[in-house]
Amino acid sequence: MPGIAFHKAEGVPLHNQQQQIMNRINWKQPWQLLLGMLFVLFTTSCGDDEVGSENMISGVESKTWVAVEEQEAIERNSMQFYADGRFALGGEGTVQTGTWAYDEAARRITLQFEGDETSLTFEVLRLTDEELTLKAVDGSVLELEVKEV
Repeated sequence: MPGIAFHKAEGVPLHNQQQQIMNRINWKQPWQLLLGMLFVLFTTSCGDDEVGSENMISGVESKTWVAVEEQEAIERNSMQFYADGRFALGGEGTVQTGTWAYDEAARRITLQFEGDETSLTFEVLRLTDEELTLKAVDGSVLELEVKEV
């Protein structure tokens, strides 16, 4: 039989020989390794880069987001996402509409404008019920908050 073979030493039964080898293994190191891996897993899973699910973007029916720096100013620009996959971007008397899709695994949201071949894709850096941070292809970052009704 291939693999590690334990040979019976004179006067020592095979199972005792295996037990002696097992007793020589320093079991503290595997436990330390396991605890270290659990610590790394815990700290990386609890970081600031929260990315939630699709329903956090649109809510049950719809959700309106505004840029953080515009929250206290006159709120002219807003992004409204509907649960059925539609969106409306409003600002300065104009409204652009289209459809949106969120790829949770890739952490990307894509906006396809109605009547236009143009689409915009953003990396979702943070998504909670109250905050949405998007990164554009050019590297610019847009921080959004839920608009209070």
